[in-house]
Amino acid sequence: MRDHLAFLSLLFTIGCARTSMSSMPSPDLAGRTFHYILVVAGVADLGLRRDMELRVASHNEQGRYEFIPSHQVFFPGRQYDNTEVATLLREHHIDATLVILPGDVGSTTGYVPPTYTSGCTLWSSTQGCAQVTTTQSGGYSYNKPWAQFTASLYDVNTGKAILVASATTGGNAYAHSSTLVRSMADKTAAQLLGDGLVR
Repeated sequence: MRDHLAFLSLLFTIGCARTSMSSMPSPDLAGRTFHYILVVAGVADLGLRRDMELRVASHNEQGRYEFIPSHQVFFPGRQYDNTEVATLLREHHIDATLVILPGDVGSTTGYVPPTYTSGCTLWSSTQGCAQVTTTQSGGYSYNKPWAQFTASLYDVNTGKAILVASATTGGNAYAHSSTLVRSMADKTAAQLLGDGLVR
């Protein structure tokens, strides 16, 4: 029982986030699907970039489709000319590029008021409850972070956008930047699958 309560306590203090996304595939798509998608997370923080790209890639389905983190193909510390880019795309059989860009960020603040509990701490048979003690719990402020993202999928052969999407990710009071990034990555992969762009 004690272990169960400890687990529940841990569960409710883990940072969680939820992402809502709207997407619009191109009318020119005509039922096409893609198999090797380069994932480019356009965030300045290299740790968050790696985290997001790898998180999308964790949704790979062997033999069906593969998300390829861009940092594993293009080293972030150097520039590539058009010929080098085309060569690397061809070597990795990439047929589409998914670009995820951050938008506005912020947080929602709130306050949980305290609660008070009174109990008898001194009892006598003649007087009954001779002493009452009141304890306070709660009474704290919190911040719930949120962030907006856009995601676009491009056909490597034509360079045209074949899907655009916008998303808002909101976390609980224990969420961090990495929590929001992972939620966004999971939702983006699921959206591409739901829109029939990967199968």
